[in-house]
Amino acid sequence: MRCFAHPPADVRKRWVRTSAAATSRESYESMKADRRHELKENDLMLALDGARQYLDVHGKQIGLIAVLILVVFGAVSFGLRSRAATMEDIWRRRNQLVFDPVDVGKKSLEALEGITKEVTDKEFVLASLMDQGRQALRLAQKVPFPPDRELNERAREAFEQLRSGFSDNSLAVGVALSGLATVEENEFVLDGDSSHKEKARAHLNAIVGNPKLNALPFQQLALDRLKVLDATFTKVTVEPPPPPPPTEAAVDEAGVDHVDEP
Repeated sequence: MRCFAHPPADVRKRWVRTSAAATSRESYESMKADRRHELKENDLMLALDGARQYLDVHGKQIGLIAVLILVVFGAVSFGLRSRAATMEDIWRRRNQLVFDPVDVGKKSLEALEGITKEVTDKEFVLASLMDQGRQALRLAQKVPFPPDRELNERAREAFEQLRSGFSDNSLAVGVALSGLATVEENEFVLDGDSSHKEKARAHLNAIVGNPKLNALPFQQLALDRLKVLDATFTKVTVEPPPPPPPTEAAVDEAGVDHVDEP
């Protein structure tokens, strides 16, 4: 059995002092933590008290602002739903239009022009102007020769609006310039003025020289049309048909008349 000697008195005194110091530091740290917690609670209470006082003074104003925000949000939401429903109805009306025969097509063209003037939606206006120009040209060329001047002019107006209103849209520019070249061809047929050929050439050259149209088929089509431009703008004189040859009965009758003469 082993026996341990008691440490000297000075050692025991150092242990006591060390233990007391550690206890004192722990107590001090605990007091600091409690004080910090107490200060945070006081700050929170002060903040809540300040908020309560602010609400007591400005509560009605805040309530009115909240109500106004809700009203504005509701109005905007209703407006968006209403606009979507309106555009859906307008697209439906457009898709129901019929452009054959020519008389019906003219009325549908007028209806489409009226709808387009009512709408500010750019997507709809773009599609509508393309339809107006295309249908007006098609109807102008369906009437008996020569082309219908009024319909050709409607096509010009649609394509001019398309070019000016959507100059940043490559597809719109290509359709507009191609359509305007065809309008000039029709005008030449109507009045025989050779200046229409240069106007058509300018439209086709504008297509060929536009780098934004490189990936679209308009440039090749324009090149093909430029190759035959002189032939396209050649005046064609339509002679009246020759009279039909006389029939045998007419010849016999003419011979009998000749015999009966004195």
